[in-house]
Amino acid sequence: MSQQQSYGFVSSRRGYPGQRDGIGYYETGSYINDSGLAKQIADITPSGTAFVAQIDNVAPSAHADGTYVITINGVDSTFTAATSSLAAIIAALIASINTAALGVTATDHAGAHTSIDLTANVAGVPFTTAVSGSGSSMTLTHPTVNVGIGTVWSYTVNGILVSYTGVSGDTALSIRDGLIKVHRALASLETVATANPSGSKVRLTAFVPGTGFTALAVTNTSVGAITANGTPQTIPFGSAVVKRTGAGTTDQSAMLPSGSGQLFLGVAERIHSNVDPVNATDVITPGSVMTVGRRGLYIVAVEGAVAVGDPVYFRHASGAGGTVLGAWRNSSDTSSATQVTQAIFRSSTVGADTAVVEFSLP
Repeated sequence: MSQQQSYGFVSSRRGYPGQRDGIGYYETGSYINDSGLAKQIADITPSGTAFVAQIDNVAPSAHADGTYVITINGVDSTFTAATSSLAAIIAALIASINTAALGVTATDHAGAHTSIDLTANVAGVPFTTAVSGSGSSMTLTHPTVNVGIGTVWSYTVNGILVSYTGVSGDTALSIRDGLIKVHRALASLETVATANPSGSKVRLTAFVPGTGFTALAVTNTSVGAITANGTPQTIPFGSAVVKRTGAGTTDQSAMLPSGSGQLFLGVAERIHSNVDPVNATDVITPGSVMTVGRRGLYIVAVEGAVAVGDPVYFRHASGAGGTVLGAWRNSSDTSSATQVTQAIFRSSTVGADTAVVEFSLP
């Protein structure tokens, strides 16, 4: 906030809204028109980030004198049956596999002597299995697919793919960070959306306030609700402005009123050095810095007749007396306008016109 000694821009009580009225003490603050310019946000959640041990199941059929070959990670475990006992065949194959130390552990599935479970020794580390046999048959299934090394997590932003492939030792957080690293390395996304950690999620935030993006899940990810990026609004000079709160705001974020109970900052000041003094339609564009008057005499547009000494209200919702947010009046209009207790009208009108308000905010 700054304090200024003013030498007024106008010499009469008629002028454009937002102009100072006469010489006196003025106090202002510097804010940014952040009306409706929230930065769009989307959360990407990687799924299956807790690594899972792969399990394959092999079910042989018993044949006397049959040869059974189970190939794990390219290494053969062979048993030639001298028996038609399925239990004996399974026991022999389990012993052969476990002796070979192939990165898996073979067990009798459910102790039923009907099939063999092959379980990865390290969760997330995949293995390959193939079966063959002479005079016999074996059925191979994959009841639990590996989640971990080689698993791909990916999503798109505006059709641009962000993809990370799991490596040994990955955790939910390292997978998140892997996606963020890839996202940040893509030059095509630099001015679209930034990527940052948010718990175990990747939080995407629009680079430009008010400019949205599309985010789609591709593999092993989901996209949470995408916040609206809002509709940019201009602020007419002389309007009441309030503090904007919520995601993406700063201490300087200000906007037109949108409801009751908002923090009143002051009046949007019209500075002749920045605008054409004969153009009454000039406004403060979205994202622009503006000066907001807190103390002093300012010309404002009123919705109807006011008298010297009347209380000062600004419109925060449509009502019977008007619909322009930030406009001024001397009553609450059935609770659709908010009183500024540190302000008073210092001139009169017979209807909708411009009037002078003295602000004395602390």
